[in-house]
Amino acid sequence: GSRSLRVTVSKRGYMSMNKHADRVRRAALLLFLLCLLCFSVSCRRSTDTDAPCLYYRGVDVCIGMEADALLAQLGEDYVLSAAPSCAGVGEDRLYEYPSLRLYVFAPAGGLAQVTSVCYTDDGVATRQGVAIGQTAQQVIDAYGKPQRQTDTQICYTASDRTLVFTLRDGRVTGIALTGQQ
Repeated sequence: GSRSLRVTVSKRGYMSMNKHADRVRRAALLLFLLCLLCFSVSCRRSTDTDAPCLYYRGVDVCIGMEADALLAQLGEDYVLSAAPSCAGVGEDRLYEYPSLRLYVFAPAGGLAQVTSVCYTDDGVATRQGVAIGQTAQQVIDAYGKPQRQTDTQICYTASDRTLVFTLRDGRVTGIALTGQQ
């Protein structure tokens, strides 16, 4: 016998030669989507582990951390300032510790999270040993080539975080960690 080829056009305008071709096409699409998902998850994991954090009192302080758990680790010797947030429904908070400022956004009904962190004096250093007062060259020696450098800033960006060393006359005058806007 002769074989007949049946072509159908669906409401969406797709043309189907037969059920087998449809199954193969669907399987290929599913395999592609699974590979894409695995690739994006593996990329996100490797990037997140490389993202910078600041270090204070033996604790890594990172953007996006749950604030209450972090505050419990850092201690209660802070001064708190709070105001309604202009960025969303909730509250902006500033926790001032000796040598550290911790900025937090607390959404209404949600978990408060760290949005920015900065060192305020030379009483603390990053895990790589950089502190306020050191030279721009010491920053580069510790962190490598920056993504951006000017006379007043050296910036390193990874994941959704940027580590900024503010400079004056070639010396570090500030160290801040922020989430990218």
